[in-house]
Amino acid sequence: MKIHAFILIFAFFCSALCFCDKISFSADFMQGSASETSDKTVLERHAHIRTESFDIYAYRIELEGTNYRYVTATGSVSGKSINSGLDFSCDKLFFDRKTNLVYFEGKVAVKDDANNVDATSQLMEYDMNTEIATLQVNVKLNQNQSRGTSSLAVYKIKDKMVDMTGNPKIVRGEDIFRAQKITLNIETEEILLDGKVSGNVTSEDN
Repeated sequence: MKIHAFILIFAFFCSALCFCDKISFSADFMQGSASETSDKTVLERHAHIRTESFDIYAYRIELEGTNYRYVTATGSVSGKSINSGLDFSCDKLFFDRKTNLVYFEGKVAVKDDANNVDATSQLMEYDMNTEIATLQVNVKLNQNQSRGTSSLAVYKIKDKMVDMTGNPKIVRGEDIFRAQKITLNIETEEILLDGKVSGNVTSEDN
């Protein structure tokens, strides 16, 4: 009963912080102080924090900095961007609540159900202000009939566009497209190839 009461008090306190984005949390274990001057607050086991724009679940979540500006999550990390509807999972996450920048590391997977997009990579940066996700290293992106790979992919969620660079390739059935840069229109499924364009297209018999 005491820990539940403390959690409620702490959540209420967090809602009064100077950041516009309110924050609340729950966990099986907490270490730290409900003070905006506290160096660090640690949540462990079934840790969960929620702001007005972001939901994060993990085994361990650390809150640091003035007004709990910095959030670090590790261990089976998952969650959702409330504004864009983007679901994610990764090994480690770092969230700057002031700049609204989120950094993902290790086995990053994102899914945008509204646009039938899912992607994986080793690193990702997500800007919640612009709703742009930048995926890096071993990028794989799927959207309906398109299967894309590259070293770098910039997903502009609002514009419904993906720019792929770093030996990008898109496969559609038996058709293969390569270029220095490939732009995929998520809404129309059209692709734009730029620089050293090549491809293999299989024509159907009439």
